[in-house]
Amino acid sequence: MPLVDHLLALGPVRRAIWRCWYPFLTRRVQGDEVFFLNYAYAEDPPAGLRLDPADEPNRACIQLYHHVATQVEMRGKKVLEVSCGHGGGASWIMRTLGPQSYTGLDLNPAGIRFCRQRHHVAGLDFVTGDAQRLPFADASFDVILNVEASHCYPDFPRFLAEAARVLRPGGHLLYTDFRFTERVAAWEQAIAVAPLAVVRTRVINPEILRGLERNSARSMELVRTRLPRFLHGLGHDFAGVAGSRIHTAVRTGALSYRSWCFVKPGSKYFFERLRAAFPHCTMKLEEFPSGAFMIDVVVGKETHLVEHSPGQGFGVSRMSPAVFGFEGCENVFARFEEVEACLATLINGRLGNTAGDRPD
Repeated sequence: MPLVDHLLALGPVRRAIWRCWYPFLTRRVQGDEVFFLNYAYAEDPPAGLRLDPADEPNRACIQLYHHVATQVEMRGKKVLEVSCGHGGGASWIMRTLGPQSYTGLDLNPAGIRFCRQRHHVAGLDFVTGDAQRLPFADASFDVILNVEASHCYPDFPRFLAEAARVLRPGGHLLYTDFRFTERVAAWEQAIAVAPLAVVRTRVINPEILRGLERNSARSMELVRTRLPRFLHGLGHDFAGVAGSRIHTAVRTGALSYRSWCFVKPGSKYFFERLRAAFPHCTMKLEEFPSGAFMIDVVVGKETHLVEHSPGQGFGVSRMSPAVFGFEGCENVFARFEEVEACLATLINGRLGNTAGDRPD
């Protein structure tokens, strides 16, 4: 593994490097209308995305935003982009997909100044902030975007927790990023235990590779003209130009580039999920102003109670306790998949032992 990868594997070092690199990069390219810092995306055959003439030079980068953002309906939604870079994606989405409002947040103060100077669109604003300590109240947004940024974060699980916190129940995190193969397992584990449910995910290496190759000549020219010679190698890797380490890793699969759509589950999401998993059971949902809820799962003459309180996980009991709370729960879980597995054991055991009680 190259020395830079060893350094970037250390959270505090990674944070320090990126806090220096991005303001430096903004200063070097701010006169060149560089509105996108992400890699690019191109389908085969081409998707035929219609763009305004002013957006056409950034087609491949915009296509990545289009792929991520159109996983859910944006119109009328309150949207946050975490790590918005130079704001090109934020501007395009606000002008094209019709959200009610769009806030771009980035740790790079030079980048936020750039965004405020260049992107003047009604409903669009930019703020400086940390992806791991989002400066917003709970349940503030309908949609969060995060495009090719989380590999820079020292604490990726904390970002996921913060995204879940500021999303409204039923809101979506639309996410894309990459990891080298040696870090994929940790990436997947963080996602598996996050307080968000995966709606869909996809490996997009072929589309990213085509996008990188489409942008390669332009990126090489920016590196040549805007970075000092001793940084050309780093610049080529950062931009993913043809023949660079990043380009080769995308091509060979040594780097996995993926996109996700997550939902912040609310009580109705969990209720419908249990109904689909156990269609032979009778169920009743009860919701509370605190965000807590209970689901009675009735099979035969027995009732199993699934309960949830924000910040405490899920509890499963054979019978409804007299007082709502986790003290009386027989099983307490952090993940809903564990709730389903527990219920399956309890219910299937009940049905197997007392078939005469099974509902018709």
